Amino acid sequence: MMRVHLAEEQRATHRIAGSRRWFLAVVLFFLFAAGVYDWATPFFEKPDESEHFYFALHLAREQRLPVQSAASKSTPWKQEASQPPLYHWLASLVLWPLRDEIPYDALAENPHAAIGQPLAPDNKNAFLHPPTTELPAAFVWGVHLARWLSVVMGVLTVWATWRMARLLLPTMPETALFIAAWLAALPQFLFISSAVSNDATVTALATLCLWMLLRAIRFQGLAWGETLLLGVLAGALALAKLNGLFFLVVAAPVLLLLEWRGKPAPHRVRPLVVLVAIGVGVLIIAGWWYWRNWTLYGDPTGVSAMLEIVGRYSKPRSFSFMLWAFSGLRFSFWGVFGWFNILAPRWWYTLLDVLTLAALVGLGVQAWRVWLRRHSIAWRTALMWGVVLVWPLLILAGVFNWARITPGAQGRLLFPALAPLMLLLGVGLRTITPARWRVRLAWLACSAWALSALWLPLGVIRPAYTPPPHGEQIALPDEMVRLNWRTGAMTLLGYTISPRVLEPGAMARVVLYWQADTPLHEAYSVSTKLYGYRDEFLGQHDSYPGGGTYPTTFWQVGEIVTDPHWIPVSETADTPVLAALWVNVYRYETREPLPWLTPEGRQPSLPAVGRVVIKRPAFGEHTAPLATFDDGIALLAHEVALDGAQAAVRLTWLAQQPPSAGYTVFVHLVPADTLTSPITQADAPPRDGFMPTWAWQAGDLVPDEHMLPLPNDVPPGVYAIIVGLYHPETGRRLAVTPRDAVFGDAIPVARLMFDGTTWRLDDDAQER
Repeated sequence: MMRVHLAEEQRATHRIAGSRRWFLAVVLFFLFAAGVYDWATPFFEKPDESEHFYFALHLAREQRLPVQSAASKSTPWKQEASQPPLYHWLASLVLWPLRDEIPYDALAENPHAAIGQPLAPDNKNAFLHPPTTELPAAFVWGVHLARWLSVVMGVLTVWATWRMARLLLPTMPETALFIAAWLAALPQFLFISSAVSNDATVTALATLCLWMLLRAIRFQGLAWGETLLLGVLAGALALAKLNGLFFLVVAAPVLLLLEWRGKPAPHRVRPLVVLVAIGVGVLIIAGWWYWRNWTLYGDPTGVSAMLEIVGRYSKPRSFSFMLWAFSGLRFSFWGVFGWFNILAPRWWYTLLDVLTLAALVGLGVQAWRVWLRRHSIAWRTALMWGVVLVWPLLILAGVFNWARITPGAQGRLLFPALAPLMLLLGVGLRTITPARWRVRLAWLACSAWALSALWLPLGVIRPAYTPPPHGEQIALPDEMVRLNWRTGAMTLLGYTISPRVLEPGAMARVVLYWQADTPLHEAYSVSTKLYGYRDEFLGQHDSYPGGGTYPTTFWQVGEIVTDPHWIPVSETADTPVLAALWVNVYRYETREPLPWLTPEGRQPSLPAVGRVVIKRPAFGEHTAPLATFDDGIALLAHEVALDGAQAAVRLTWLAQQPPSAGYTVFVHLVPADTLTSPITQADAPPRDGFMPTWAWQAGDLVPDEHMLPLPNDVPPGVYAIIVGLYHPETGRRLAVTPRDAVFGDAIPVARLMFDGTTWRLDDDAQER
């Protein structure tokens, strides 16, 4: 029997030793992956990174905290100087040797940045990024050093999570390793842990504090050294971020319960003393900051000063709104990059949703098993898992409360509860996995997860900041519409637009091709617009060239620059229409457009460089044509309504084939007996020229309205309205073949009666 126990003990020892070796591999992977995320994401392209960096730089230079107010919007650190400053003090030590060489304006902002707009097709960059070699070396080193301070905090989080899992799952070292590995490869965690931000610091400190609190439960108190360390960590946590105060909410009742129910373990500090150490640590390390806020702002948290800068909702958002915001919180917990504007593929989130649901099912099964043997579970074990469950709920409640008063529901705000959440995920998945497959599936899942964590920065994040093709050897596409329009020191060589036929609600991709004639010292904005029927505004896209990634100040003389734009087409567009594409170049500060000059040396009155058809798809079958004209044009229906001294003649045309020319529709008022000698007319291309026949495709239905004047100086009698088409250059009318065509080139659509004062329709004779 003793040999059996010794063998089991040896196997357990080997498993734990192996787990430790593999954990080192997990840490090495995390360091490598964090370096990839650091490289893939340009400087200041992580949430609030520039503000955190400049707050730390201010502390390095001035050694004092700034006083916050609404005027702080114009400072480089903006609202972030309202936050507890622990990370920024640490970062200021890193920046100290470089503080005088780092400028506050190393990077210019992108005024067209799509911050918080993950569905925007471009302008993911909040800043303009010249080659790193053109930036001050001190700035480059400073940002990397401040980012790697966060990486160190990320390592501490991974380690403390592993230790916490080992503490809660002492007989499952493989599961504890799986939990640590899953956390180390969590893309959003890697993204934030390689950012200039206080999020990694508060996450590390919260995880360490929770781990030590669980140790206090498990061992009925802590050693003196551990007690002092927990007091320091709790104080640092309160100085790292406001949600660090939640630890007091959890620790106080837990330690008081331990003091009441348990007996002090030998050589252990009593739980009440541990609680006192936590309170003293918070007062000594963080108390001064909360007192400063009270004296300056009348608010110990400093939140009121922050809200003056970031703004707040006019009234708290409803619960239903918060449920809607949960989708963004869910996505950004796993991975939404940039300034909350770069998404992973949708299938990736779907897989994670399935995984989360599977884990919830597993937790439900595990909860039922625990309930069945509840009487045999030690109360300390139950208390430990109670802390694991309560802590994420507290953090989630804090995030929801914050999101009710100001925009900012982001998954990274849940990261102080990251370790418990990963624990619950790991336990849930383990529960529903058959025992014989657990190890293999765990390794397979971790491997796939690690690969996805490395693929996202290379395949999703980095491409979002890569400028489009540019250079002297760029080949212009054959389908490009050539223009050679000049404005300022740049020439618009031409453009392409796709798709060639758009639908309302679609996105038009317009690619402009530029060439710099001389060096450009200003960053010009480019505006592309679509105007439709009767100059209806249909959509607009404004950006620095290259979707914000290649402004004109980066251009080299003579190189060709590819400049894509995405114009959203209004869903309510009056169609079909041959919309006009406008292109303007302007100074963002003044909105002053630069004048265009065509190759002929003239200045166009409007910046319309091209056209594109916008129409809705045709559904169902149409009725038989009332008349068929040459060149594949048919008249499907007509309607005439009197409107004062005018007749509104509404026609519906059908293109049976693409017409070969642009024809003019004639609408004439003629005597009913002769059907000749027009008295008045309303001749115009279809839709007033906004949908000419040369732009029609087979199957197009084109509504067309003409307002025909009705004179009062004609003799009383019966008159007719006839319609047809003719070539505007030759005047030749198209032949028509209805049963009642007029001379073979027109058809009557209405008869009107005039009694000398009033016009009225002859309803009995009017065609349907």
